[in-house]
Amino acid sequence: MISGARSSDAAVMCACGSRIRVADPWLVDSLTCGNCGRKVHVTKENVFKDAEKPPSALLKMAERAAIAQRHAMAIDLVREGKYDQAIDVYESVIAEKRDHRDALYGLGFCHYKKGNYTESYRLISMAAAMGHTSAERLLPKVREKMQHSE
Repeated sequence: MISGARSSDAAVMCACGSRIRVADPWLVDSLTCGNCGRKVHVTKENVFKDAEKPPSALLKMAERAAIAQRHAMAIDLVREGKYDQAIDVYESVIAEKRDHRDALYGLGFCHYKKGNYTESYRLISMAAAMGHTSAERLLPKVREKMQHSE
């Protein structure tokens, strides 16, 4: 819950993914989204501090899908270069099945593409230890990038 929120630190999230900044979300019942034109009812589920990362519509949809479907969705996002969204989906898979080596590799690959080499190395090492062959091949490249970025 947000109480005493200022306009710069509160937002209401629309189903389309847009954030609507508000001075005090609890003073209104609903707002109109400037992006899609929908009427957005203010609820505790769609009000966020601006610094919080609200779940995207894609992530909400992914969380209802089976692990295999989420993994396939994350792969498609990676192919499209949407690494931040893929990270969210991979994390939802790992939250449910911590030893999902393909998701660990995929998450590590996304961090590699974003230049987060330390996190990438940690995740890809875990996938490689589980016998993921692509992780084993990528690990030396990640190690090299880590050394050059220090």
